[in-house]
Amino acid sequence: MQFLIINIVIVIIFGGIIYSTSLRTATKNKLFLVLSFFQLLYVHSMVEINSVPDLWAYKDYFASTRYLSFSQSFVRGIVDSKIEVGYIVFFRIIGYFTSEFRVFLITYSFILLILYYNVIRKESPYVFCSVLLLLVIPFNQSLFVIRQHLAAAIMIASFPLVKDRKLVKFLLLNSLAALMHNSAIIFVLVYFIYGIKGKKTKTTLISIAVVMIFLFITIAGYVGRMIGKYQTYLDNDEGQNITGVFISAALLFSTLVIMKEKVWKEGINRFSFVLIYIYFILCVGGLGFDPTGRLTVYFFTGVIFIIPISMSYIKTKFLRNLYFLIVFLLYFYIAFFRGAGEHVKNFALASFS
Repeated sequence: MQFLIINIVIVIIFGGIIYSTSLRTATKNKLFLVLSFFQLLYVHSMVEINSVPDLWAYKDYFASTRYLSFSQSFVRGIVDSKIEVGYIVFFRIIGYFTSEFRVFLITYSFILLILYYNVIRKESPYVFCSVLLLLVIPFNQSLFVIRQHLAAAIMIASFPLVKDRKLVKFLLLNSLAALMHNSAIIFVLVYFIYGIKGKKTKTTLISIAVVMIFLFITIAGYVGRMIGKYQTYLDNDEGQNITGVFISAALLFSTLVIMKEKVWKEGINRFSFVLIYIYFILCVGGLGFDPTGRLTVYFFTGVIFIIPISMSYIKTKFLRNLYFLIVFLLYFYIAFFRGAGEHVKNFALASFS
């Protein structure tokens, strides 16, 4: 775990140095993004396989798919209930060139980070803050929950398609993400909720929230237990708890107070607000129901964007920095000292000696 904390400290230090220079803001952002990208890429892809959960199993899958033909890869992905066809084909493509699982991890880490960084570079008003939030929200879990986090990153990259209302291209990208983890289909909600317009937008959003929460509470548990593929999720401790409800509610409330009607401004404002809006719904509706805890992966990353955007609407520098510090420290505590920290407590970098 200490390596991951040191990683954050190093990013903060060289970020502080870069942003204290007299360079233009655009130049500072580019320099910080490039340097932090390669540092995160190294830490993310050079993880010791046995120091985090699940990676050893992925390594075995990678080895077992190397000698399959591409048609056999598709067949195995269809009949194997443990892993989606897209990931098996992904394994097969990398395995065509090398037997080293580390190469797969480097490729996966590069794709994951470049998808997030591209949106951060283009849309975040405070890229330094977005990268720090990336480090304490999806980064740790993405070290070992690799299928779903790649699917989530793909869907974050769908922002331009959601904004420009390109339904066919969005559905194609959503299908690609679903080939990595079939739960990605839930992200279709973002496209349609983003498109809500008119004088009754508030009423519509409240109505959708009430209906969705009711559906999750009344039938989601029954449906989830009917799907044997997710039985393992029902037996672990990853369900949403009351802490998740309070955090998501606080995020939603603070965003509405700070940004007011600007939360529905077209573009990244509306997109990131829709993400935390659905995040809140899943936390409330999924209270005590484990599978929804995994669905929030697609939406809590909205925090990476909505917090820096909210900061841009706070005029007082002290209050702006204080707001970010509170959110950052909250997620830092969750990432390392709550249940999530248990998964990375033994994290270590690979040794090449």
